[in-house]
Amino acid sequence: MGYYDCGDGRRSIAPDGSARASFSRLLSATAVVTVCGMAGRGEIIAVPILVLHSIGIDLPGIGAAVGGDWRCVLAWVIFSAFGAAHGYYGHCTEIERWKSLQPKGSEALWKCQPDRFLCEEKKAYARRLGTFNAGMAAVLGMATSLLHLQGGHTKMYFDIDEFGIAWYVVSFVVFFTWVEAFAYAFHRLFHLKFIYKHLHKLHHTFQPPTSFSAVAFHPVEFGFYVLGGQMIFFVLPIHPSVMLVVGGYTAYYLIEDHSGIKATAPWPWQPTSLYHDDHHRYFHVNFGQHVLWFDWIFGTLRTVRRTYGEECFGGKGHNGIKAVGKAVDKGAEGGKACALSKIPTRESCSTRR
Repeated sequence: MGYYDCGDGRRSIAPDGSARASFSRLLSATAVVTVCGMAGRGEIIAVPILVLHSIGIDLPGIGAAVGGDWRCVLAWVIFSAFGAAHGYYGHCTEIERWKSLQPKGSEALWKCQPDRFLCEEKKAYARRLGTFNAGMAAVLGMATSLLHLQGGHTKMYFDIDEFGIAWYVVSFVVFFTWVEAFAYAFHRLFHLKFIYKHLHKLHHTFQPPTSFSAVAFHPVEFGFYVLGGQMIFFVLPIHPSVMLVVGGYTAYYLIEDHSGIKATAPWPWQPTSLYHDDHHRYFHVNFGQHVLWFDWIFGTLRTVRRTYGEECFGGKGHNGIKAVGKAVDKGAEGGKACALSKIPTRESCSTRR
């Protein structure tokens, strides 16, 4: 099935009537994506600290924190956590506000799952959990930065000439691929039956997803994702600007793809928001985050002639010949079995309208 054009009614940077944006709009979109994406990551504070340190400027308390003063370490960690949590909360609130202002009855034009609505209780839970995890990610990001400052424990560098312009350009692709490969591998791991039921299932209780549910995982699971992405800084030389752009991009689209809004990205490699929304709708399928590569390679991309459900583990679904539309409705409502018939009601307060 196609995951590259949401059609009419999408909330997208791309102009109406086209699936992709012009080059000029790509440049402006890059700036917007980076800034908004960094709202959910600790690097929005950590990266400027590293850059300023590289030119001999240390913000108040940084020198003491690097020297091991636990009070300064704690102060910067708290500041980073509150900064990221506040940015994440504000960005997600704006998305949810946009949704609330759309006319009733227009859901089919812009909503990925127009007949499904999450109850207020679970919306509030996703808001609390997601905001907490955004702060936790900032703490881990600040910890990585302090490790670098304390004696170069990472391989981050600041002079582009040190490794050359060629590596600098290539490192954007390398870092992006690292994040995507790690996310796909661990996402599939957390969809193994035992781990899913004890950890990842929490994330899937927010069905249909909201922007706040983007990082509304069990904190242990989310910690794995954050630390996995940061492992590259201990393995390969990465410039802070690469961290900023790629980190901002991935964070932005993580939120966008959980927003529940039909959206077509201006970049040719980025699938529409329907791609990941279908992961929540069908459960064990479409494990990738920002590209289809790994789902296509390993055969876990959703196929219309297969049926899926919460008990269909493995990412392959179930052979079926009935119309996928019926599987969509029953899978979203029940979500317990592969078969289309007699699917029990799933324990959820999401509702139909």
